[in-house]
Amino acid sequence: MTVQGPSAPRHRVADAAVLRPAAVSDTEAVLAMLARCSLATRFHRFHGFTDGVPYFRAQLRDRPGDQTLLACYGSTCVGVATLGVGDTGLVHLGVLVEDGWQGQGIGTQLTVSLLDSARAVGVTTVHVDVLSDDIYVLKSLRRIGQLAASVERGVWSVDVSLCGQPCRPAGNRLP
Repeated sequence: MTVQGPSAPRHRVADAAVLRPAAVSDTEAVLAMLARCSLATRFHRFHGFTDGVPYFRAQLRDRPGDQTLLACYGSTCVGVATLGVGDTGLVHLGVLVEDGWQGQGIGTQLTVSLLDSARAVGVTTVHVDVLSDDIYVLKSLRRIGQLAASVERGVWSVDVSLCGQPCRPAGNRLP
């Protein structure tokens, strides 16, 4: 269920949201968006009960090798996605969209933009962990590429193949 958040307009204006790379100076905007997310939304992103603040502070400050994109409506951050390389060399994808903006294509566009960028530099597989009840996310990933998946303790461990054509043209504006 999507709950209309305070920053989300009452009508669909996802095409007015702009994607752009995140910078350290965006930390407060990302943390403000995180604070507007429901406990359930944060649980689905982090697979546990957390406010996510330490993760995003570290992500924006200490992980220059990772690629993080923001979706902004005016000066308000409404979504964030990160493609990062883990200690084992595995490339991980994580996406968070503010409750009131979910279901408008923002998460999909953030994902497509990051995966097309990864494909352009030779990444062939990206790993995503998805809660087993997030069927919408699994269906979206299936449209992007071939999946190799297993489930354990209610979490899908999914490897998405990026071999093949780009997901779709990635601009800085949402469809």
